[in-house]
Amino acid sequence: MKPVFSRAYGAFTRILICAAVIGAFLHVSTSPVSAVAATVYANSSTGNDSTGNGTSGSPYLTFHQAYTAAASGDTIDLTGTFTWTDTAESGDATGTGYTLAKNLTVQGQSRSTIVQAAATRDSADRMVFFIAAGATVTLRNLTVQYGKVVLTGQGGGITLAGAYCGTSGECAGTTGVLTLDKVDVTKNDAATAAINDRAGGVMLQENATLTVLDSNVEDNNCTCNYYAAGGIYGGSQSSTITITNSSVSLNTATSAGGSSYPYDYTSVAGGLSVQRFGKVTITNSTFFGNSTNSYGGAMALYYQNRGVRMTNVSVVGNSATLGAGGILWNQRYSGSNYDLRMKNVLLANNTGVSGASNDFYAKDATSGTATIASYSIVESSTNKVFSGTGILTGNQSSLNVDSSLGTNSATSGTRTLALLESSVAINAGDSAAHGYAGSTVTPPVTDQRGFARVGAYDIGAYENGGSDTTAPTVSSFSSTTADGFYKAAGSINITATTSEAIQSGNTLTVTLDTGRTVLLTAASAGTSLTGTYTVQAGDTSSDLTVSSFTIGTVADTAGNAMTSTTVPSGTSNIAGSKAIVVDTTAPTVTLAAVAATSSSATITFTVTGNEAITCSTLST
Repeated sequence: MKPVFSRAYGAFTRILICAAVIGAFLHVSTSPVSAVAATVYANSSTGNDSTGNGTSGSPYLTFHQAYTAAASGDTIDLTGTFTWTDTAESGDATGTGYTLAKNLTVQGQSRSTIVQAAATRDSADRMVFFIAAGATVTLRNLTVQYGKVVLTGQGGGITLAGAYCGTSGECAGTTGVLTLDKVDVTKNDAATAAINDRAGGVMLQENATLTVLDSNVEDNNCTCNYYAAGGIYGGSQSSTITITNSSVSLNTATSAGGSSYPYDYTSVAGGLSVQRFGKVTITNSTFFGNSTNSYGGAMALYYQNRGVRMTNVSVVGNSATLGAGGILWNQRYSGSNYDLRMKNVLLANNTGVSGASNDFYAKDATSGTATIASYSIVESSTNKVFSGTGILTGNQSSLNVDSSLGTNSATSGTRTLALLESSVAINAGDSAAHGYAGSTVTPPVTDQRGFARVGAYDIGAYENGGSDTTAPTVSSFSSTTADGFYKAAGSINITATTSEAIQSGNTLTVTLDTGRTVLLTAASAGTSLTGTYTVQAGDTSSDLTVSSFTIGTVADTAGNAMTSTTVPSGTSNIAGSKAIVVDTTAPTVTLAAVAATSSSATITFTVTGNEAITCSTLST
């Protein structure tokens, strides 16, 4: 850079000086790169939509500003509580709430990060999220709550857009696709009794796709007519639903239609209802305490032609006033993928009419024929006689299942029912794959909590005596320090986030691309280790990042020691989400002047720096 200055020559005591000042000698300056990186941050307490730039050191205040700044493929990182009724929030609409029309990951810090339609339950006039047609969205580590809808085709918490494009899930790019990963969908409502096609928690319109991982869909309510569910409703047809390591529990559905269509596909289920042409895969999951005044306490499944597979599922303590307290199965054909196939499934203590045992209800003989089960407990059934390998029927006096949900030490936060000592379900399961050729499921080697199954598998989602054998890993490196330039003696935060809670006092040593090492320490039990990098003379980095790390002592709360030293990449490392420049080298400048030709001539000085400089004029 060549700043040029001119001044009339005459007073020799007047000297022009250009002082070179570069960003390396400022602790912080404007970010040298785009303000919005692949991860856009919002903090409902400390953020600012006017002065923030969406980085972790300068987050936005509102979800709307973060969403507006994010591009398709980005991650929105949230801290705090985001409420659509807050004055600062905008972008959401009556009925549909906030529409997500980009391919995004929206993540919180844990389930304590909340996105809600209103500040209290039953006061909103909209859902929380609408997943638009063609959008693929992942929600992770947060809670979705207090949504409320009154129209058909909507879910109180979340709705996935649908489209008619065949009956076999042939809809890539034309419907909403959603993954819930460590998410609580809770305390959402669908009101107005005379309306059909709705869900209290999550509603899938036609051909939409939902994946639920390590999540809890609980305490949602649907007051509706027909074709609905308290927890999750699979739309008019062709939904694809996969539920793994999750709980669908304590949801309620109240039908205004009553007993007009006994045990029919119009039924309003407490937990999960899926209409025709669907594909349903449920593994290592719990359905507990769901209820309806209709048929199908835990779930109602009608005419599935792409396979229903249940593996290590606990369906316990659900109720339906009119019948089918556990599972209502209504199938038109049998064989191949028309069949409902169950293995290691616990169906017990579900009640129907007048509180009588009613665990499994096949609509008719065809539905009964289209049911294949092994290594399962089914205490009571209608239109289906369960028998064969590993099947236990009738009242089990030694069932010994916990009466309430709990995380039971699951670091993922998913909730299940513990099998207590001497339960008949212990060691009564099997590990071999089951299903139809080309569509099989192998019982997982861990239970719903992620704990290793031991010996012969237990029946249900919980493994008695199961242990956590998974070692923690480093999932990301980040910094809370603002983007900008840092010189010698500058301080920069370095934070490591682990895949699960580790023990207080655990340590890692990271090597930065400047060559310096920083000790990171866990100040308390949790998922964070932090340390401070103090910039030293000679350090340089155009975009600070972690190059490698060594493990001091790191173990999870079960004592599993960290062994992997794989360094996270992309947005999971500092350079991928921050713009921190380290420069401790002073600039050099040269000064050139044009010789004066007379006492009244103008002398032009040219200052050239070896890097970007900022100049000011001084007089002496």
